[in-house]
Amino acid sequence: MFDYSAQLDSAISAAREAGALLLGEFYRPGGPRGTAHKADADGEAEDGIFAALNAAFPGYGFRGEERGLRAAVRDPAGHCWLVDPNDGTSGFFRGYRGAAVSIALLREGQPVLGVVFAYAAPDDSGDLITWAEGQGPVHRNGQPVSRVWPDAVDSSTLLLVSQHGDRRAEITVTRLAPMRYLCLPSIAYRLALVAAGEGDATTSIHTLSAWDIAAGHALLRSAGADLVDGSARPVAYGRDGSGECEGRCLAGPPPLIRHLASFKLDPPNTPLPPPDRRNHVLAVPVRDRKIARPECLSRAQGALLGAALSGAPPAELATGLARCLADHEAFEPLPVIAAYRAWLASNPSDPGAALKSALGGGAKLSASEDSSALIRAVALGVWGSQVTDDHLDECARLDAAITHPHAHCQEASAVLAAAVAFAVRTGAGPRQVFEHAVSRARLLKRLLLSAEAGPPRDFETKPDWVLVALHNAFHRLLAAHSFEAGVSATLESGGQVGINAAVAGGLLGAVHGRAAIPFAWRIDVLTRRPVPGTPAPRPREYWTCDALLLAERLLLAGGAR
Repeated sequence: MFDYSAQLDSAISAAREAGALLLGEFYRPGGPRGTAHKADADGEAEDGIFAALNAAFPGYGFRGEERGLRAAVRDPAGHCWLVDPNDGTSGFFRGYRGAAVSIALLREGQPVLGVVFAYAAPDDSGDLITWAEGQGPVHRNGQPVSRVWPDAVDSSTLLLVSQHGDRRAEITVTRLAPMRYLCLPSIAYRLALVAAGEGDATTSIHTLSAWDIAAGHALLRSAGADLVDGSARPVAYGRDGSGECEGRCLAGPPPLIRHLASFKLDPPNTPLPPPDRRNHVLAVPVRDRKIARPECLSRAQGALLGAALSGAPPAELATGLARCLADHEAFEPLPVIAAYRAWLASNPSDPGAALKSALGGGAKLSASEDSSALIRAVALGVWGSQVTDDHLDECARLDAAITHPHAHCQEASAVLAAAVAFAVRTGAGPRQVFEHAVSRARLLKRLLLSAEAGPPRDFETKPDWVLVALHNAFHRLLAAHSFEAGVSATLESGGQVGINAAVAGGLLGAVHGRAAIPFAWRIDVLTRRPVPGTPAPRPREYWTCDALLLAERLLLAGGAR
């Protein structure tokens, strides 16, 4: 039995060093050097990994993607390092988060150690997934993890696919049904996430080299899953790290592999279709502009995810507003109004009489009986975290007035946007966020203070809905011990449940951040695409599968760096 503790420590250290180098290149003004298939930093990262591992274990072989076989195997046990210094270079070059350093150790062609470090995903804190034979279970960011494999394919099954999955989303959704899918650029990271429990299977339609998959293969092996090629043959490696996964790669538990093997996929060289210009294109990264503050990005993402959780139809307006802000990098009333009218023209399932009247040219509301504008204030708050408080206040009131002219509605939107912005910008806790909101209130200061005493007295009997939603959100902020507890209590309270939950979810997400939202809830939002056979599928501008990237785009639109 080999003790691989020293090898694991060395591989983790080398991966972190390489990740730091690549993260710096990720932020390089003008974008990374090189091309989408061969970034200059890839070779530099591999050189550093080789120097560290070869010095620590001089008898081991070393094969890397960039420089090939750099050291022959001289160790009697047949150990060989197999390294992809930056798996997912194409996505990395275009600005996507999720490329990863991949380091594997083979013993006579058998993967016995795997380290995968996604240095910029989901934010700059990175995501480190590791395992070595004899060193216990898979660890994620230093913590042991375990998972239960599904034994059937259903709507809860999550498949991880490449970053191009949404370029032909309607086809992908139909083919994979009833499974759902997430898009990530690195096969090494996708394999590692499956081993760590954030995915049930993954696949690639391209032939993969040994360095692409060996570290992920080690992690899968430890978790009890399989990795096979397009002919359902187990992947094998040469003693010197040579080998490939021919045709396509399938990874996961045996029942899912058998299911995926039955799919008829497009040939690897089939051209990708251009984005569908009839609908709004999903968010894409800005190649040379990113958010370097993990806590700020986490809270921005938490806000958008929280506002989308309940699936309330007016939440689509918040998504549409977010896209408008990201595109124009400012709040401009005319494009915003056009976006809202386009939403109404798209035949949403339940636009509500109030919004239909306001956006359709009828009489606007004369009282605060509708709270749907508050959901839009969450998106405004994320964008507004990077502008002045007074400018955000003006924009929030203008936005509410488009559909809700009552003074209470406009004030409520301004107060909620101010609270979300303050939370995202400063990282403040619930009490500090509450106090900031109170300081920004004029008409509704007494209502906010009453949130300290308890929830709204009446959720059902003809209340002023906007006041109920605002009161409830701030009460849950102060009283709930977690994001989940606050949203769950809201869902059990009655009234305009969907809108109340969206408003509370947006505020709580801004305070507690992305990671505080239960994984299953996050995945529900990030895999929300039209179900095959839907009579009137929603246009792409209202999908939420790109919420994490859209949140980063909102911060950049507000002026963050």
